[in-house]
Amino acid sequence: MNHETQISQKLSALRERARVQVHLLSLDAHEIWRTLEGELTTLEEQLTKSGGSIIASTAHKVSELVQRTEAFLEHQLIGELTLASPAQTAMTSGLRTCLTSDTSNVAARIMWEEDCGAVPVVDQLDQPSLLLGIVTDRDLAMACYTQGKPPEQISVANAMSKAVYSVRPDALLSEAIAAMKLHQVRRIPVSTEGGQLLGLISVSDLLRGIPAQRQGSALEAALVDALIAISAKSRPSNGHALAAE
Repeated sequence: MNHETQISQKLSALRERARVQVHLLSLDAHEIWRTLEGELTTLEEQLTKSGGSIIASTAHKVSELVQRTEAFLEHQLIGELTLASPAQTAMTSGLRTCLTSDTSNVAARIMWEEDCGAVPVVDQLDQPSLLLGIVTDRDLAMACYTQGKPPEQISVANAMSKAVYSVRPDALLSEAIAAMKLHQVRRIPVSTEGGQLLGLISVSDLLRGIPAQRQGSALEAALVDALIAISAKSRPSNGHALAAE
């Protein structure tokens, strides 16, 4: 394999890696990525037009661009999460919530608007609020089926999961993960000792902390990438606050 072919394959592999994981980037990072992607595209087009032959100056530019892009992706995607990180560093805050007195279609509307599967239930919509429960899309479906009523006739109180397990903001991330495993839940609230809701840690939040370059089998890497893609929101939020993923 000649040097030009190796460079071309390197560019293609780098672009494919970014396409898989670019949805995790912030809006600011997206702007930086678009600039880098434009430079990658230009170089790839130059290689195509030249029939794969490149001069030393172009080869140096390709090498420099690849290093910049890899450094950018590593910085953006690896993050700072470790098992010893405080739970609050991994949580999503500013959650959209609902009340026990709301009808189930209110919770369903939030799930639709935010493209999420769960909404925390609190005592008041103003902050600070006390966590009373959590209602999931499965809870809503089961409530409608078992009670034989449409969502607008079922209160959130009669659909939500009242047994809610939470962790303190200063708990280790390893403790939060252990609690999720123990109770077999995909998301766990973060609350104060007094029960005030601060945020929520979901599987999606944890997946974002996984390094792009991982040691493990090809199957493991493929499964993690698939989970990341599945957990990504398919449409943007309609508001500034977020709902549970």
